[in-house]
Amino acid sequence: MQALPGGGAMVAVQATEEEVLPYLTDGVGIAAVNGPHSVVVSGVEDSVAAIDEVFREQGRKTSRLKVSHAFHSPLMDPMLEEFGEVVGGLVFNEAR
Repeated sequence: MQALPGGGAMVAVQATEEEVLPYLTDGVGIAAVNGPHSVVVSGVEDSVAAIDEVFREQGRKTSRLKVSHAFHSPLMDPMLEEFGEVVGGLVFNEAR
């Protein structure tokens, strides 16, 4: 992941998953559902900032996360092939 260019943003939002869904784009996704009224959106800086603004204007709590990358977002997709290669080389055994 650190090989990817930095950038993007992550914001915790006081909202339900259903409330956030209409604002997602190809560059922004839900990174986490932390509770019934608490989600994290992650992705392209401008789009995440726009979602942040929508919910702040509604009086909802939002909090920008201090991160180096927009983890759990479409911006991480370029690393999936290499990650798959690494995982493909692992040997899995039953726990003992």
